[in-house]
Amino acid sequence: MKPNKYSGKFIVFEGIEGSGKTTQVQMLAEWMANNGHKALPTREPTKDLLFGKLALSIYQAASVQNNLWGEFNRLQEGQEYQDIKSVSPKPKLQRLEEFESLASKIFRGENEDVAKLLQIIITLDRHDHLIKVITPALQAGAYVISDRYFASTPAYSAANGLDWRPFFDMQYEICGEEFLRPDLMIYIDIDPKIGLERTYKKQVDRKEYFDSLDRQINVRRAYLELFDEPRINSINLVKLDGAEAPEKIHEKVWEIIQGFL
Repeated sequence: MKPNKYSGKFIVFEGIEGSGKTTQVQMLAEWMANNGHKALPTREPTKDLLFGKLALSIYQAASVQNNLWGEFNRLQEGQEYQDIKSVSPKPKLQRLEEFESLASKIFRGENEDVAKLLQIIITLDRHDHLIKVITPALQAGAYVISDRYFASTPAYSAANGLDWRPFFDMQYEICGEEFLRPDLMIYIDIDPKIGLERTYKKQVDRKEYFDSLDRQINVRRAYLELFDEPRINSINLVKLDGAEAPEKIHEKVWEIIQGFL
């Protein structure tokens, strides 16, 4: 990961479902805007970029095999996708080819590795996010506040028991020279059972791909293991207790952020 040498600052919030990170992103962005600071709240997967839209569709689909075949075809046949392939360096191109092959096998019923496919798509979205949103905002002097970044991919790859380490390596292959180290990563920790209860209340009758207790326990464990990874030792990492009231957590976030202002 390369250091952020731009005038803006890159702040990332991480945590399992229901940890309260999205609320903290919103509260911090609003505080900054109200106090004269240029702030850009953003999230991953993105809602408007090519691979982000596909990732969100997978999260919400009852069956990837039955519901998203047409969407995959449109993406792969589209000019934007072809343009991305034409300029991708070899490591990223190999991941794009893996994405195509894995998607094809899933739709033919030969492979059910939706978790792996999803994390490849999200990492492809991350590269677009860096190029089109994060880096330009940092160059313009903004505080970019992201709801999830690179740590989510290895952590969520472990939801179904996969080894998270290859998915961490994948970030370097796909994001390449644009892979940017955040100035600050705030991890909001929460008991998975409490987090899932919060998530169910928010979603009402809708259930998404990772919404099970076993998966969230695996995700939390992977997060904590990842934070011991030597390659992220240079990141300024802070862990906060997500069981506290949102206002109390925001006060602690604000105390941390003062060092950047």
